[in-house]
Formats: sequence, structure tokens, C-alpha cells
Amino acid sequence: RSTLRCCSMCCSISMRPTLMCPTPLSACPTWAPLLPQHIEMLLRAFPAVPLPPGAVGTPRIVRSQWGTDSLFQGSYSYLRAGVEDGEVIDLIAEPLSTDAGVPVVMFAGEATHRHYMGTVHGAFMSGYREANRYLSIDSDGYTAHAYVP
Repeated sequence: RSTLRCCSMCCSISMRPTLMCPTPLSACPTWAPLLPQHIEMLLRAFPAVPLPPGAVGTPRIVRSQWGTDSLFQGSYSYLRAGVEDGEVIDLIAEPLSTDAGVPVVMFAGEATHRHYMGTVHGAFMSGYREANRYLSIDSDGYTAHAYVP
């Protein structure tokens, strides 16, 4: 039961119920292998929550290795001591735009969220922000083209 308290974010992505557990494994190191059992327990505890069409048994679990990845080692962004101005974060999040003001390169990630810098939910929410920015390009009369090398 105590390990389930680590799960703190529920959302709906593409009309699919999604439970996000943005918790460093150092906070709950022994429960990562038990995730499938905990998901089953949650499904039994909340039988009124509908599963996506065609879902059978335990839903797919995707877990990052961010905490043990040799390139990242659980690192996150932070403001230098004495810097409290959120405008720095806004500058990092500012897209690169054409002369007409159409954004062509957009930035998301935990370092670009003014209120939740350095957090998983800040990264998640900044992704939504930039997806919405991208989707608004076409509604302003511009056509967005993806470049794939």
C-alpha cells in the first residue's frame, strides 16, 4: 500500500487512461519489479474505471531508466543560486521563429516550465504546451511541414 503512494499523476492521453508514476526509484527502490502486481491491484480496487477497448489483463507498462542511464544519471535542471527570475526559463522555452513569427523549432522539457522546472510533470506539461503551439500553427493560416532527413 505504501508504495502506491508514489504514483501521483493520472491523465488521459489519446483517450487512453494513463497512470504516471513520476517517482525516482531511489525513493522506492524495491517496488519497480512489483509494478505489474500493483497495477493489477489498482484495477481491482477501482473496477468502475473502464479499461481501453480491447485491453486484457495488465496494461502495458513503460518505465524509463533515466535514474541509471550513464548519460543522465538522474540529473535535472535547476536555476543557479541567486537566480530567481522566471524570465530565464521563458527565454529557454521561446521557439525559434521565421521572420513572419511562425515557430519552426520548439523546445519542451523540464527546464522550460516556469512553475515546475526540474520535475517530471514540468517536462510532461511543457510537452503539452509545445504540442498545442504546434497545432495552432495551422489554425493561424500557416502550414507546418516536418523535415525528416
